[in-house]
Amino acid sequence: MKTIFIAGGSGLIGSHLAQRLKNNYRVYVLTRNPQPDRDGVSFLQWKPEDAQISGSPITPDIIINLAGAGIADSRWTDARKELLIRSRVAPALGLATWLNEHKICPELYIGASAIGYYGDRGNEILDESSAGGEGFLNASVSAWESAHTSVGAHRSVLLRIGIVLSTRGGALPKMMLTVPWLRLLSYFGRGKQMQSWIHIDDLCSIFERCIEDKTYHGTINAVSPSALSNRHMIGEIKKALPFFTWVAPVPAFVLKWLLGEMSHVVLDSTRVLPAFLMQKGFSFAFPSLRQAIEDLRSRKV
Repeated sequence: MKTIFIAGGSGLIGSHLAQRLKNNYRVYVLTRNPQPDRDGVSFLQWKPEDAQISGSPITPDIIINLAGAGIADSRWTDARKELLIRSRVAPALGLATWLNEHKICPELYIGASAIGYYGDRGNEILDESSAGGEGFLNASVSAWESAHTSVGAHRSVLLRIGIVLSTRGGALPKMMLTVPWLRLLSYFGRGKQMQSWIHIDDLCSIFERCIEDKTYHGTINAVSPSALSNRHMIGEIKKALPFFTWVAPVPAFVLKWLLGEMSHVVLDSTRVLPAFLMQKGFSFAFPSLRQAIEDLRSRKV
């Protein structure tokens, strides 16, 4: 049984992925806060800035690096922007140093990235060959991706991940924050900005395919093939709910006043195509947003 290290494994994606992988692999979550084994997953104390992983010597066959502070968790002050970059770059560099010191070259390294790399591009269709955009999102993602390249492995994959849909965290609970008490859904600005999303189960299936299929390599867009405008996305969520909701816009100037530069997260338009996955014939279980929302709500995933 092969051994997998997951850095950032206590977050939304990492915790879900660890549960998917634990039946076929020995899964170790790297964390700053050590804890006893739980639900078939082991934990190792990790100090990325010191390039230290505690515990008995364990050689990973596969490393998955998801580490990084939440991009939309707090207003982008200068200090916050510095943290967003540092929390992504330091773990990759720390892993590279630890591997070099222990003379380990894993079979596979999978580094998480984000479609923020492409920037605000209107209705332009973007695939893995498209150039990067401008602004802080591109700058932070570019630094993140550059750090990933420092980690030596026999095979490397870089996943540019879109909006991950789950009822347990991420964007969806925030989008539905006013539903329980106001029966209200809101789109942002004029709602024309394109948004590229993915069901968390489909995302985990992509990770699994990367592990199992050695032809998966390089940069891969981890998004559903059906990007939607923000307004259309909210409309599909409305249809998936079993009760009536109102839909109203939040003006762009209000978002810019409330969020400052972080408003780019909800106002930028990024229409991303998973060209690599489509070429490989990857089968999305949830290519339709309405189907994805209905499944997430029914299973509380």
